[in-house]
Amino acid sequence: MEQKNLLFSKEALNKLIRPLVVEQVLAVAVGMIDVIMIASVGEAAVSGVSLVDNVSILLIGLFGALATGGAVVAGQYLGQKDEKNACKAANQLILFIIFGAFLLCTGA
Repeated sequence: MEQKNLLFSKEALNKLIRPLVVEQVLAVAVGMIDVIMIASVGEAAVSGVSLVDNVSILLIGLFGALATGGAVVAGQYLGQKDEKNACKAANQLILFIIFGAFLLCTGA
C-alpha cells in the first residue's frame, strides 16, 4: 500500500471535527430538553417550542458558517503574510455579524 503525502493527519482532523460534533449534539439536545420540559403544558406549547428551536438551530448554523468562512478568509491572508488584509477581513466579518444580529433582534 502506498503512503500518500497528506496535508493533515487523521489525528489533527479529529481534533478539528470533535468540537463541531459536540456543538451540534448540544444544540439538538437543548431542543429536545425544551420539548420535554414543556410537554406537560399541552400540544400547542410543544409545537410552538419546537418551531422556535428549529429557527434557533438555523440561526446558530448560519452564524457558525459565517464565522468559519471569515476565519478561512483571514487565515488565507495570514498564510500570505498579509496582516493588513487579514485584520480588514476579520473586522468586516465582526461588523457583518453584529449588524445581522442587530437586524434579527430588532425584527427589521
